Amino acid sequence: IDPVSFITTDVKFSRFKEDALYNNDQLRLLIPRGLCFIFANNSWVYTLYGHPKFGNFGDYIYSHLTTNNMSEYQKIFKTKENGECAHWGAFVHNDITYEVYGSKNVHMVVRHTYYDEDIRTYTDKRYTYAIKMADLINAKPTDTAVRYLATTGYAFCGEGCSTDSQHLVKYEASKIMFFAVTGQRNSITDSIVKVNPYELCELIISLGLKNVKETILVNTDKDETKLQEEYFEQCDNSEGAVVNCIDGTGNTVYVYKHKNYDYVLMRALREQMRKHATTKKIINRLDNLHIIHPDFENKKQQSIEFNAWVNRTLNKTDRETFFERWPDWFITFCNTSQSVKDECLRAHEEYERTVGTLNVIMLMGIPGSGKSFISRALVHILNMNGKTAIHLEQDMFFKQGKGANKSYQNAIKKNMNNASCDYLILAKSNHNTQVRNSTYATLDKCERNVIITYIELSTNSANIHDTGELCVERIMRRGLAHTSLFGLDEDKIRSIIFGVFVKQWEPLTEKEQESDAIHLEINKSKEEIIISLCSKLSDLYLEKFSDFQIDLHHVFSLINNDDNQMIQTNQKH
Repeated sequence: IDPVSFITTDVKFSRFKEDALYNNDQLRLLIPRGLCFIFANNSWVYTLYGHPKFGNFGDYIYSHLTTNNMSEYQKIFKTKENGECAHWGAFVHNDITYEVYGSKNVHMVVRHTYYDEDIRTYTDKRYTYAIKMADLINAKPTDTAVRYLATTGYAFCGEGCSTDSQHLVKYEASKIMFFAVTGQRNSITDSIVKVNPYELCELIISLGLKNVKETILVNTDKDETKLQEEYFEQCDNSEGAVVNCIDGTGNTVYVYKHKNYDYVLMRALREQMRKHATTKKIINRLDNLHIIHPDFENKKQQSIEFNAWVNRTLNKTDRETFFERWPDWFITFCNTSQSVKDECLRAHEEYERTVGTLNVIMLMGIPGSGKSFISRALVHILNMNGKTAIHLEQDMFFKQGKGANKSYQNAIKKNMNNASCDYLILAKSNHNTQVRNSTYATLDKCERNVIITYIELSTNSANIHDTGELCVERIMRRGLAHTSLFGLDEDKIRSIIFGVFVKQWEPLTEKEQESDAIHLEINKSKEEIIISLCSKLSDLYLEKFSDFQIDLHHVFSLINNDDNQMIQTNQKH
């Protein structure tokens, strides 16, 4: 932005590490949601600090607090709006006022007086949500609000609720609603927010902005707290409440969600429908909710009927935007006659019975990360437990040279419509979206219902280069047991691993993350890796892999025999 070159550096935890790391007091203090450092001509000028992550009651609680003493604090219940996270900050540099707009993970810098011009410079797809939030905020900008942000260095945290992208709560108009003012904290005992949540209402109104729907102050009376909890649990068209615990000095010491019961159930259903889950898996998920819904059986039956109605009624175009218009489709479903719902349910049950489901397990890992070993172990374990699993990887067709990928895809085509195949385990490297997309194109032609689960293989470091180093070391140790790389010296192997696979590595996209994903730390022992994998798969699937630990010695013996045969074959070459 002439004459200044800005760099925005967004900071977040890696996907598979987030929950574990956020349980650390210091990390949660240092890395709130929405943390963004901004540099002007390579010099730091501003940092936006969003709201620290919070969960349900008892989650992410600071070490100097206990759940027992929460009753001693005032509680402020604020409506938990059901939109996209939005941040808004401002700073002055060389007498020019700049604004910072962002979503949870992506932020942008624009000049206060040239919003329309500057926002058009952000053309990359990664800015989609950030621009959406910026447009909602800028639709009603106020000079007073920008001066407040630039003077204090604070940030406004809000929820951007848009009529063209609704999750589970229906909104009649697109709007941004603010729920917190945040800034840098130096200690875990500092207030989580910069303005008392109850006083925030008056500030937001005075700046010409919009609050969340409701803010309710409750003193330390337990009965009054219980009444407010029940109120938010049973509100129609609601996600629930964000509860701020306030100590005697007015500081916010803890924040948690208190969810609406219908929302909890519907979110679980939505999560399963995104994965194209079977009716059996949907029922299993709903039966294991962390709340006891007062009208559970009726709501569960309604959920099963809704899933069937969507799958049997919506055309391909409608399904592409279904999850963005969920509230509208649910209202349409509720207004549908019971006879139509019953017919859709019968048709869907027949479809599931005759077409069946193919569980695809797609491994993501660079050569040497253990894809083949894990795949073979999983095949043996599944087969021992009465399931039919087929393992495919491109190295199986290595001798066909450039035709290996085509043969690999043809093998997928051949096996994916095999009614007796329960699990198809795909162990190509799958290290970037281009490679994965070629497999999706093949699976799209499958006549069965396809459910994909990803297994990402890396070290316990978020740095893919660390994984590369370990993989090079492993390949050198394996020698003749590695199908496609045997006989190469270390320099050549290092060139392949880092010049191709590390360089091209791309994590799962937002769309891919709608499916289940498992992370395995490959620097652990093979026993730990397989036990961890089976435990995680047991949580995702209904199979419990009974007695798999007893069979591990036998499984590893079978794999060793395979490796020895491979060594003998490669020695002949």
